[in-house]
Formats: sequence, structure tokens, C-alpha cells
Amino acid sequence: MADLLDQLRHRLYVFLSVDVVNSTPFKQGQEAARAATTGGGGGGGGGGAEFALGSQWISAFHLFYSRMPAEIQRAWGDRPLPRFWKSQGDELLYVLEIRAAAELVACMTSWRRAINAMRAELKKFPPLNLKSTAWVANFPIPNVEFLPHPAPGGAIDPAELAIENLTAVLKHYAKQETHGAISLVEPTRLDFVGPSMDNGFRLTGHASATKLIVSLGLAWLLAESPSTDARTWDEIDLYYDGSLPLKGIREGSPYPIFWMNMNEGQRAKLKAENRIAGKPPLMRADLIEFCEASAEEDPEHFFKPYFDDAPAEHAAGMRALRDKLAPATRS
Repeated sequence: MADLLDQLRHRLYVFLSVDVVNSTPFKQGQEAARAATTGGGGGGGGGGAEFALGSQWISAFHLFYSRMPAEIQRAWGDRPLPRFWKSQGDELLYVLEIRAAAELVACMTSWRRAINAMRAELKKFPPLNLKSTAWVANFPIPNVEFLPHPAPGGAIDPAELAIENLTAVLKHYAKQETHGAISLVEPTRLDFVGPSMDNGFRLTGHASATKLIVSLGLAWLLAESPSTDARTWDEIDLYYDGSLPLKGIREGSPYPIFWMNMNEGQRAKLKAENRIAGKPPLMRADLIEFCEASAEEDPEHFFKPYFDDAPAEHAAGMRALRDKLAPATRS
């Protein structure tokens, strides 16, 4: 078990959410039309075969769930692919480990391309559309990976439970295939919990068909990436919508809302419209200055996501985890 210590390292993940817009009225409208045609109730009475095989909303969601992985694979090419994490109703969530800022730039432009390709396929089912949110999170500090597994019997204190979980997570990593050799369909067994995850899920409420919401940390890394030259930054096309309170986040203090322009075909027109409205695309230097000032003002809630150069507090936490885990790896 000594090799488990080799698996204990700082990891940075990007989380990618894609959600169907207008799904509730679409499903309800389809069911009302079916009931009127067949005489069945909206709750599922009558027309069973027609419902199972011919309902438009079911066909639409079969298309979404089956085609989204293919569009991701096409957009990513031969680069490491995101892994399907889980679904929540009409929302699909993917996760990808990022090992350099340049990977994140390619990830976000590919993700937008995959969503727009999937959106084109859903046009046959108006008014369905897609919206998306993306955020980054560091593990195992300050966020935590959980792997559901039977805990040892008897009374165990929280510290022992934490080591039990960490050991299970590291065993899981040790059995994984090489980085990038992953499944787009089979969900990962891991779950991800922590303040960065709370931020990300709260941000999803501000996404729309035209605005791919990104967290402050993700925007920061995009702006500072060595691969982000003037052309690439223009392609990322990032905007700022001001700061708004997010329920349960920062004790009610506002959180900055950044977004990528989703309309690839009309990007020039929308850039002009946003300039007229007084919201031009962000300049890299201005964004970096804003992020640095936010971290200085509120270091508890804002810090630059990292790959290896962890903040002192996180590095100390990692040393403590390693010290606690070392005896378990020798047992």
C-alpha cells in the first residue's frame, strides 16, 4: 500500500455542466397534446405505446443523452476527454483533471464547440436549447473527493473516517487507467464536495443559452495561461456581468459573474451589441487585476487555483494528510 502515498497530490479539476433549457414547458406541452389526442390523462393514462415510442420529448432527451458524448469526443479530438460525473434531471455533469493552464483554454473552447453542435441537433425540437456553467476546484484541499464504501464498524471519530475515505479514494486512483483513458458514458464512482463545488452549482442559476458562466478561478486561469495570446483571448470572448449575491456563498456578499459568449456564428454582432450596451469583452490585464484584488480583499473565499504551487495553508494541510496516511499505508 506504500504506492498510495504517490497518489496523494494536489489535483485541479474543471467541472462542466450542460442543462436543457425550456424542458419543463416542452414536456408538459407534449403531454397535454398527447392526452388530447389519445384521451389519456397527463399522468400517463392511455396511449402507452405511443407515449413510450413516439413522444417528442422522449425522443429529444434520447437524442441529448446519446449524442452529447459523441459531440464531446468530436470536439476534443485526441486530447484527454472529460469524464461523465452524473446527471441531475435535465443536466449532465462532466469532470476533467487539468494539469496545465493551456489545457484549460483548449478545454473551454472545445466544450463550447460541443454544446453548440448538440444545440444544432436539438433545433428539431423547439423551443429546447442548452445552457452551461464551468468551474474549477482543487482537491483534496480545500475540497474533498468521496468514494462511497462500507465504513468499519464501531464508533469512529471524524479524523479516522476522513483517513478511511482518503485511503479508499487513493486506492481508486491507483486502479484507474492512465490520464485521459476514461469513459464518457460510465460515471465516475467519486463524488466531489466542498466550497468550490457550492460556488459552481450556485453559478448555474445565472447561465443562459447565450452565456456560458465561468467561475472567478476559471476566468483567472484562462487570463493567465501562457497559451492565451491576443487571438486566443478574442476567441474565448469573456464578459463580466457585475457581482451578485449567491445563496449561502460568502455570507451573502456578492460574487462576480463572468461568462463566455456562446453564439459562435454571431459573435461579431454580439460583441458590437455588448460594446454599445457598455459591456465590452474583458481585457486580460483588467481581469487579472480584478482577480488579484479580489483575492487580496477576501482570501478566505477567493484564491488562485493551482496545479503544484499550493498556498501555504493548503500545503501544510497536505503535509498533515500525508503524515496521517503514512501509518495506514504500512498496515
